[in-house]
Amino acid sequence: MTHPHKIFYGAAIQGAEQRSDRAHINSRIIEAIKSFGFEVITEHTTGLDFDDTANKLEASIGPLPPLGQERTAFIRNKMIQFVESDIRAAVFEVSTPSLGTGIEIAHAYLRPRMGLPAIPVITLYQKEFWPNNLSAMLKGITKAEVPYFHLIEYGAAEDIFELMKPALSQLNESVVPDNIKTSGRITSRKCRHCGHHEMGVEKDNGEYIALKPGMNVKIS
Repeated sequence: MTHPHKIFYGAAIQGAEQRSDRAHINSRIIEAIKSFGFEVITEHTTGLDFDDTANKLEASIGPLPPLGQERTAFIRNKMIQFVESDIRAAVFEVSTPSLGTGIEIAHAYLRPRMGLPAIPVITLYQKEFWPNNLSAMLKGITKAEVPYFHLIEYGAAEDIFELMKPALSQLNESVVPDNIKTSGRITSRKCRHCGHHEMGVEKDNGEYIALKPGMNVKIS
């Protein structure tokens, strides 16, 4: 699957006492992502109840199997497929502990170990929201270990847009249309997010365009 202009968004669903408790936070984050021109693959985290969540899931991934293990496995596999697809970044709200969200985060930041390109992984935590604070499994991730991992702490929902702005702006600067027309020479450089070498085109004016899956390239 290729989604070069899309972002995966994940957040706790089962962990909240009521699904509607954090739906407005998820909506606020998704609105911020969209305001920078990106699409969000699935918006089911904004569901206000079980049926609303299911309807939003079906809108993005198609008809769901009947309730039961088949549906559970189907949803789980779809989420992992999205995280491992050609997306621009993965964003997660992590204030509420969630096994599912934790698994998605691991798949996102361990992509290079699976032979996949590294992507920015952005996590948001509402300060003092959870009594026992944020898990050390996230708070303990260092830039030295995972340079493309970002942890953003926020106070009120109103703060989210401004706090996310630097990370989202940086993403937006490097998005290149699939039908771009340019000339230059093929070269490589270290990716600024993960340190791995990436192939790209160095234009005549010195500008560097990283080659991404899904781009249309014509060699003459």
